[in-house]
Amino acid sequence: MLTKLNQSDMSSVELETDCRLAQVMATLSTLLALPERMISAPAGVYTDMDISKMNTDIAHVWNKTKKLLEKATSMG
Repeated sequence: MLTKLNQSDMSSVELETDCRLAQVMATLSTLLALPERMISAPAGVYTDMDISKMNTDIAHVWNKTKKLLEKATSMG
């Protein structure tokens, strides 16, 4: 019974990690598409502050992605 419970817990942890990784990857994908949208936008729509914040957000999400990937690979 305890073995089955531990297996069940591990599966839920793996599922949670997979879900979080999918969410973070979707966020990263959206953020990485922003520079292309900024290039296509009319002049003056985005400020230097917008671009700086976007780069900070990309770095933050990328770091979260790396941590989740490390966690996922250490489980499997």
